[in-house]
Amino acid sequence: MGKYNNDFKKKLVSKLEELKDKDDYVNIFNIISSNDYSSNSNGIFFNLNAFSDEVIETLVDYLNESKVQKEKEPEPEPIVYTTYCNEKGLFKVSNQDKQIMNNMKNRQISV
Repeated sequence: MGKYNNDFKKKLVSKLEELKDKDDYVNIFNIISSNDYSSNSNGIFFNLNAFSDEVIETLVDYLNESKVQKEKEPEPEPIVYTTYCNEKGLFKVSNQDKQIMNNMKNRQISV
């Protein structure tokens, strides 16, 4: 019997399932690749009960490190919406819109 009980392993599995980044999954696969696992078209499956305490410790350390790294990463700056108006309240018109208005004006004059 190892030093990690089933409750700890269940919590570890739930933390592994919360991961969203593909790089995290690749790194976890590299950690567990020395142990038995099975794979099919649905993914890779492993029995956490068959892992040694050292592998579980390595997984826990990796999860803690990735959590700390993600907390340190700055959040992306929000996208700032800029309108097509200037300070005077007049609308700016794109070149395409200007072309359409000129075409409409020319059609009205030629009619």
